[in-house]
Amino acid sequence: MLIGLCYMLSACSGSTFNETYGLSGVYNWGCNSNQEKIAKEARGDQAISITETINDGLYQSGVLTLKLGLPHVIELTNLDEQSRSFRAQKLFVNSSILKVVHEGKELVAPCLQAVVIGPKKTSEIHLVPLEKGYYDYHETYWSTPGLNLLPTIAPIGAVGFVYVR
Repeated sequence: MLIGLCYMLSACSGSTFNETYGLSGVYNWGCNSNQEKIAKEARGDQAISITETINDGLYQSGVLTLKLGLPHVIELTNLDEQSRSFRAQKLFVNSSILKVVHEGKELVAPCLQAVVIGPKKTSEIHLVPLEKGYYDYHETYWSTPGLNLLPTIAPIGAVGFVYVR
């Protein structure tokens, strides 16, 4: 019984890999519902590019600075030989996620929890931050079924911070 409950919780909260899009987790219940209006107003040609790289399981920058109300493209590059993730739930809840570009494919993902980046791959998150503040992001991808809740409870992997000013 307890094992079944733990497995169900890990399925709802953990990181799962979708090989087509690299999206992770399930619906983010606190997400912004005003996506379409903000997406139409955002000028993608004026987006600010931010880069984060993960190498040897560690984020190389560790601190990202975004400007409130302006469109950004967070480019995530995984230099490792295994899949890695970028989980920034609170940032995503307080932003309008315009789209995710994974391996050249665009996906509208307004209630994003995380993006899983395959080995030696790059993904992009296009967003507009809507609230000032400090937000954490961390690497939570575990390929072992049933254990993917553990990094959500206590971050074991790389951790970084986003400052929205």
